[in-house]
Amino acid sequence: MNQEKIGKYIQEKRKEKKLTQLELASRLGVSEKTVSNWENGRNMPDLSLFNPLCEELDISINELMKGEKIDSNDYQKILEENMVNTIDYSNKNTNKKIKKVTILFISLFILIVGFIFFNSSKQMITEIDNYPVYQEVHIDNKIIDTTLKEYILDNMLVEENDNSKNFVSYEIFSIEQRKENDYYVYAWVLESTYESDGEVLYEQSASSYPCRFELKKENNNYKVINSDVPRDGNLYNEDLKIYFPKYVRDKMEKLHDGKDSIFNKLNNENIRQAKEKFNLS
Repeated sequence: MNQEKIGKYIQEKRKEKKLTQLELASRLGVSEKTVSNWENGRNMPDLSLFNPLCEELDISINELMKGEKIDSNDYQKILEENMVNTIDYSNKNTNKKIKKVTILFISLFILIVGFIFFNSSKQMITEIDNYPVYQEVHIDNKIIDTTLKEYILDNMLVEENDNSKNFVSYEIFSIEQRKENDYYVYAWVLESTYESDGEVLYEQSASSYPCRFELKKENNNYKVINSDVPRDGNLYNEDLKIYFPKYVRDKMEKLHDGKDSIFNKLNNENIRQAKEKFNLS
């Protein structure tokens, strides 16, 4: 496989979809840097991300691995070439102890994709939700807003200076009572760092992610005692099921839906805060 060619193809299709690296990263549950590394040919997406990535870019897995658009008449031929190239890539990049297993797995995966393509069949898989059942409750967002924002800002890795400031916004999907005076807040967070020269606002960096906050109620006050964020790569979907109930995960899937999407709302809120901070109109 040609990583550089694949990376350029990912970049080309992303731009066709008018997505920024941050927006694509957010939809896939990875960091913006991860997408940048793909497009620069530094590394390949994890196998678990092939399907969601191709869905977002509206391409086939076969085209992703080839790094170009494939004519339907050449699909089977390219599929076989990709299989050989994948095995060769695996030979160069995997440990000898797991090489045979990796080759077998990837080969079977590609064969299954080819079978699905030529037979135009879909198998519906019912997801079983093993997340513990807690009682959904209501807490006025105004009561916990300052607590959540201060916690997030305190844990941001980007350092502020005179011209550069951090901003945060979030969307709460649900709040559940885990036990007495102990709550889970399921939210999507957008962190942004902006700088200004006094006239123009510049975005330095941004990070978008789902988060489960654990709140403790003491004397009618709430305090964040812990937070959980899914890991990148092939562990992302696994962690989502650990930290979020299915009805919350379903809401997260609609993060980018529509012009007035949750993500756009959060982004606009951070811009508003930044303009206010830097006294820009």
